[in-house]
Amino acid sequence: MEILNPFQYTTAAQNFSVDLTFVGSQQPVDATFLACEGLNSTQDVIEICEVTPELWGAPRNKGRVIRTKLPGNIKYSNFSLLRGSSKSYAFWNWIQLAQDGNWSECRLDASVIIYDPSRKRIAQFDLSRAWPANYEISNLNSRSQDLLVESLEVAFEGFRRVEP
Repeated sequence: MEILNPFQYTTAAQNFSVDLTFVGSQQPVDATFLACEGLNSTQDVIEICEVTPELWGAPRNKGRVIRTKLPGNIKYSNFSLLRGSSKSYAFWNWIQLAQDGNWSECRLDASVIIYDPSRKRIAQFDLSRAWPANYEISNLNSRSQDLLVESLEVAFEGFRRVEP
């Protein structure tokens, strides 16, 4: 049996870029990000307690209690994307659709694609019905040399990992 090196398939966190693309969109969104934070899902645990007819204890007059754990609803947290400010309006137009209440147009299927330093795809997560929930730019200070950073919080209804 071959023993696999667990580090052979890992990626260093600082050596990547993230693109957000919209599935079937007529307008490409030029959105490459510096960071992606909080992309996760959680499944509730439903615990069921039953008393069986099997008698136990002293004296043997009580039924045995059995606890069973079942999978419940899946919840998806919002995640954040950070990037340096861009002159393009394509990304902002998506945010504007949500702010204007055009829900049917702004809730899009999207993909978060992760690349290695040579721009080879190493992971892809497909998101269903994603929309921009919060937008923020970094503080502005004329005496600072910090990069102007845009932060976008994205809400979505489901995701799955697919072969890149």
